[in-house]
Amino acid sequence: MVVPKLEKQKLVEKKIKEEINIGVEYTHKIRTRSPPKSLHEALQKLSAEQKECVSQMGFGKMLSFTVDGIPGQLGQYVVDNLDTDKMCIKLERGSIDITKEVIHQLVGVPNGGVWMNNVDDKKADKTISKLWRSNYPRDEVSPGDIAERLEAHKVADWMFRVDFLQLFSSIMIDCQKNGKCKMCLLPYFTEEREISELDWCSLIYKTIAECKDDWVRDDRKCYFAGPLTILTMLYVDCTTCSGLSVERKRIALADWDMKRLKQRQHVEMQCGGFGNGQIRSYLLNM
Repeated sequence: MVVPKLEKQKLVEKKIKEEINIGVEYTHKIRTRSPPKSLHEALQKLSAEQKECVSQMGFGKMLSFTVDGIPGQLGQYVVDNLDTDKMCIKLERGSIDITKEVIHQLVGVPNGGVWMNNVDDKKADKTISKLWRSNYPRDEVSPGDIAERLEAHKVADWMFRVDFLQLFSSIMIDCQKNGKCKMCLLPYFTEEREISELDWCSLIYKTIAECKDDWVRDDRKCYFAGPLTILTMLYVDCTTCSGLSVERKRIALADWDMKRLKQRQHVEMQCGGFGNGQIRSYLLNM
């Protein structure tokens, strides 16, 4: 018997809800093409001149970035409970609203300014794309490739800006399904452009709204390519966890690393499952 599409969707949603409620036996681990380790390592090795350049572009908060990984089950729970229609992360006792202001407070990137349309790769300006890719041995560039180049080149020139922005975009916003960097934002990274005048928060907000559109949860060959790090950081910073005390700092990206996130995952699963903590409002004036 053929199951109608709507009924099939309801069955899938019921299965996911049942698994989420299991808590301790929450076995799914999200598979992502954009782990934050390469970005974290690259930031640790920037020269003083490069750090100053990053701050001038409006990314100074990222210099405190300590997140070097996202535990699979915690990441899976956050994406499972992301409601892209209402733009929130649904929890047992309410929800965490996702706004451009919250994204700005969390990541610290420019909010407002020139809107980036995120044009299709096939329609992107080929001149900048060819110039940037000429620094790499392959046509498709990975975040790891960029991190290696940043380590070898300590100058803070225009190409450094492009490298950094491509690395940030691939890890913190989205990448191709094969993990390679997209080229669609390159037309905005001209030498004359003031990067701090670009509206990064609107781009991240739009990407979150679309990140589950072509992601198939139960297909183990389908990797999540959206902003997993941002979504996970939003969850752990805006919820409490009994049994694990983490002092809430001004920069949430400096509060967490893989070791601490694994502790958080373990404690939550041992205490009845994810999403049972108290919700803390995001203080926009922290």
